[in-house]
Amino acid sequence: MGISDDPMTAQDKAQDAARRQLAKTLESIVTTTADQYCVMLTEGEIARSKQFLNQKTTVFANQKLRLAREIFNKWGRPDANGMHTCYIVLELAAKDYVNGVTNTIDRTQGEANVNIDTKVFEELLFKTINSGK
Repeated sequence: MGISDDPMTAQDKAQDAARRQLAKTLESIVTTTADQYCVMLTEGEIARSKQFLNQKTTVFANQKLRLAREIFNKWGRPDANGMHTCYIVLELAAKDYVNGVTNTIDRTQGEANVNIDTKVFEELLFKTINSGK
């Protein structure tokens, strides 16, 4: 939601708020998935792998937010003070996000000295996304 006396500013604020919410949701999904994945690792691998996964997936998510598609845009009537309210909801296709994340992990895990089974991580990501958490 974005509120301003200028309609364009209200829309920009709504767009920013929607991106922040999507980023927060993606971060929660990745944190849950990384926790689930790290349960399968030895103690020494856990910290390195978890840090790597959170770092790479956060950077990737921030890049992909630009590709999010607007699926809802609604304007409220200007209030008594002339303030315009805009509501925006964004969507990022789960398949595109998961494929991008696993490709990023595959490309960069060697330099971080971690060994992530991207097929297992991909399955866990889809499971987390589909569970709605």
